[in-house]
Amino acid sequence: MKSTTATLPLLRVFFDESCGLCGRVAWVLGRLGNRGRVEFWPARDLDRFTDDRRARADRYTDMVSLADTELYIGYDTYVQIAARTTALRLLRPLMQLRSIRKIGEPLYHRISRSRRCMVAPPPASTS
Repeated sequence: MKSTTATLPLLRVFFDESCGLCGRVAWVLGRLGNRGRVEFWPARDLDRFTDDRRARADRYTDMVSLADTELYIGYDTYVQIAARTTALRLLRPLMQLRSIRKIGEPLYHRISRSRRCMVAPPPASTS
């Protein structure tokens, strides 16, 4: 049976709050209609949800996410966000194709390792 957006567990995504690029990505993705299935948290709050050593080590270099007890890091976090976001849901099967992953994973790592955090932070929330 295929999972729908409504049946997938809540995904908590942890991003480097001191990085303008990371904050901007979280801000944009948070507004794409995930219907409460994705929450974005500062990386410093990861300890509240897991004591996984790999997650704790990678939280300031990669986007780390948790759905129940499942841990996703880097590119896999974006696959999970796509699965839970109405506007991106159709991308998930493509993102999981071996040929796309072969391009997507190294590209993600190159960007995440070379970011300079020079992007302006997202606008302040007015709500």
